[in-house]
Amino acid sequence: YLDFVPPHFLAIGVLPILLGVTMWLQFKLNPAPMDPTQQQIFAIMPWVMMFVMAPFASGLQLYWVTSNILTILQQWWLYKKYGLHFSDTHPATA
Repeated sequence: YLDFVPPHFLAIGVLPILLGVTMWLQFKLNPAPMDPTQQQIFAIMPWVMMFVMAPFASGLQLYWVTSNILTILQQWWLYKKYGLHFSDTHPATA
């Protein structure tokens, strides 16, 4: 018998945490936004979505996590194929 009740710590399970982490990685691989407001939204949104998606069905969360992982792999493959580096899409700020 397996108990699939979410843990009491933060009242969320593993899938919402994976969703937040994969969304954060996906945003990090995308080109850096120029607008400071957009940068703040991209920094906060993955962690907010982690709690927003916690009560949703696990199938939806699994779909979103899988989609994020495939997008991360695709972006990594394109960067590798065309010789781009993370620093090319994220210029250093002074």
